Amino acid sequence: MRQFFSFNLRAKLIIPYVILALFVTLIAAVIVSRVLLSSWTERFNNQLITAADEAADVIVRQEEAQLAAWRQIAFTQGVADAAAANDVGGLAQLVEPIVQNNRLRRVLILTPLGKQLAAFSADGRPPTNSDYTAWNLIQQTRADNINRYAGLQAEGDETTFYTAGAITGEDGRTTALLLIGTPLTQLATHLAESVLAGITLYGPEGQLLATTIGQADTAALSVTGDLADQVLTRQGQEVYIRTAHPAGDEFAQLLTPFKLGEREDVGLIGVSLRTSLLASPLYPARQAVTLAFATAIAATLIVGFVLAAQIVRPIERLMAASRQVASGDLTVQVPAQSADEIGQLSQKFNEMVRQLRQRREIEDLFGRYVGDNIASRLLAGEAELGGQRVHATVLFADIRDFTAFTEKADLAGLIEELNEYYATMQRVIDKHGGVVNKFGGDSILALFGTPLPLENHAQQAVAAAVDMMDQLAALNDNRLARGDLPSRIGIGVNSGEMVAGNLGSERRREFTVLGDSVNTAKRLSDLNKETPIHTVFISGVTMRALDSLEGWRVDDLGAVTVKGKETLVTVYALMQDEELAVIA
Repeated sequence: MRQFFSFNLRAKLIIPYVILALFVTLIAAVIVSRVLLSSWTERFNNQLITAADEAADVIVRQEEAQLAAWRQIAFTQGVADAAAANDVGGLAQLVEPIVQNNRLRRVLILTPLGKQLAAFSADGRPPTNSDYTAWNLIQQTRADNINRYAGLQAEGDETTFYTAGAITGEDGRTTALLLIGTPLTQLATHLAESVLAGITLYGPEGQLLATTIGQADTAALSVTGDLADQVLTRQGQEVYIRTAHPAGDEFAQLLTPFKLGEREDVGLIGVSLRTSLLASPLYPARQAVTLAFATAIAATLIVGFVLAAQIVRPIERLMAASRQVASGDLTVQVPAQSADEIGQLSQKFNEMVRQLRQRREIEDLFGRYVGDNIASRLLAGEAELGGQRVHATVLFADIRDFTAFTEKADLAGLIEELNEYYATMQRVIDKHGGVVNKFGGDSILALFGTPLPLENHAQQAVAAAVDMMDQLAALNDNRLARGDLPSRIGIGVNSGEMVAGNLGSERRREFTVLGDSVNTAKRLSDLNKETPIHTVFISGVTMRALDSLEGWRVDDLGAVTVKGKETLVTVYALMQDEELAVIA
């Protein structure tokens, strides 16, 4: 026992649980093999055989029902005379009530030569345009007007089970040919509902004619000609059960002959049950399996409790310390009292907390000077010297009449007022996903879409600009309450391609953006200083990139000359709907 406790932590945990797992597995395997596996196959196969026998009985009853309906129509007074006179209207009056009362799916009345005279259906299906003279049932009926025949007949994309015979007059001559049928798709559905199993009907060569298995893969249900011939020739000698996966599920399918008429084989019947039903015999043995597992678990818990007494205490200390770190406390340390894996983990944990504390201090320091997002990139090693072309939106905001403002204010009060202004605008820009790149003495440069990707950066930048105007109004209310004059700013917003990256040296660098798009935003801000009202100027490029203008009023200022650009710039002024004074 002393040697066991000298093992490392992994061995302490794994060895007893492996032994117990092997023991539990062995007991479970013995129980399952002895209690369950001896009976489930036979019981399931018996279910399939019973369902197949019931399906054969249903087919016999269906055949008898069709024959009874055939006789009812054929021997109805006036039907033979109406057929002999080609009186379609008279046939309809006599036959349609029988069709509706018996819910017959197909009723065909043909001339003695096999041409269609009338067709009826309880479901209103239009008559087929088949060449009836080529049907084997028609040829048999024309050759023998005394007996009735049953068989399968292909009609376009489906196959129908027909009962056929000749209608004769008093002189014994054939006046018409009468066929009553049921499509195999409906017959299969009727069989499935009767035997509570999936039904698939095949032709004599194994071709699939109908199935009730929804979303069935016909290739998975296919039967080869050799297998079909084997089932038909060895019927009564062998039971054919196979596994198929026709609809993303596993089925066990029993194949049996499909008989009609004088018990003539016309194909195969496939009776299918999901193999998931095999679980039903498992229920009686679940208590035994549960008892075995409960015993094993109890033994595992006893052994585990003895082992856990040595390791749970330091782990609990680590868990408590982890919760403190997750809540933001980076001063926590845990004692490392052992040399095993838990002691090493405690040491690494303390080292991790120290590094996190140091990283937080650095991030906080960097964030104060370069912005949180850029500081995060610097700490992650992503901010190399150089730049890349990006498509983004730039927002410039300048304080109007800043020179006169600084002349009237004392330096301490000026710094305090600027800090209040910058803190408010910083929150607005952060709220809309932007990054404050630079605070000037009287200006703010904010970026949307760089250095961090931002969907709809133009929309977010314009929304931030409008929000900044709202916050400025609130700041001015406070200033007026203190007896100070209100501040006025001008905002310019432009979108386009620019170079974004880090400029400087290996010892000092700064993230910035360069390009004509940036200069245009600055010029729009300068142009905005010259207007008599508080507003936001955006370029035509930004205007076209907006997803929505709901809640904003827009004034098209047209093409305007801006400083430093030879080409005219289309400028729009906008503000929230209730606050914008339209420029004349």
